Amino acid sequence: MPKPLRTVILIHVICCIVLGLPLFIKPSLMLNIFDWSAFDPIMTRCVGAALLAIGWLGYRVYASNDSKWGRLKVEVEVVFTALCTIGFLRHLLTAKYSTGVWIFFAIPAIWMLIWLYFLFIFKPAE
Repeated sequence: MPKPLRTVILIHVICCIVLGLPLFIKPSLMLNIFDWSAFDPIMTRCVGAALLAIGWLGYRVYASNDSKWGRLKVEVEVVFTALCTIGFLRHLLTAKYSTGVWIFFAIPAIWMLIWLYFLFIFKPAE
């Protein structure tokens, strides 16, 4: 697996843990940071669990150092982050939300662009 992709996967694993663990353990703490009301702790914990699972997948791919698994990881991330981004936009464009929610929206949107780069543009040196 190319070194730049390995580095991005490792950074992503860390981000998934940093965001997912607080959402899973204490949802209101993380949501308050982003000025977002803790409306449903069960669903918030499910989002935290999803981030931790995605992080675990990333760790396993990183540890394997296998290009085939790396490609699959990138494809899964493109789908996951694109769906998150679309879901956020559906609400952000129809109602008034705080700046913190827009910042939280930016996280999957930026990751989507990174994963799209690795899927369509990045070509490792052979």
